[in-house]
Amino acid sequence: MTFERYAKDWLAAQTFDEASRRSVEARLRVHVFPHLGHREIGAILPSHVQALLRALQQDLAPSFVRVIFVHLSAVLSAAVDDEKIIKILARPPR
Repeated sequence: MTFERYAKDWLAAQTFDEASRRSVEARLRVHVFPHLGHREIGAILPSHVQALLRALQQDLAPSFVRVIFVHLSAVLSAAVDDEKIIKILARPPR
């Protein structure tokens, strides 16, 4: 399943008001889907997210980048909960 498909399904399941839904959808569609939408949800790496944030920082205010990051984080957290992404816990070296 691609990130875009998962994010659209996630968005459809959210219980916030319609204005918020439209705002989140627009931010994902305009700013996140062009970078991550085509990727398989389980194949997204931290480096992909970092590259997206770096690209967004070139054109957008820091506060708006943070809002987009919050939406992206919510989708990725839900994917972990749904076991679409494996959560790897860091362990200290032995």
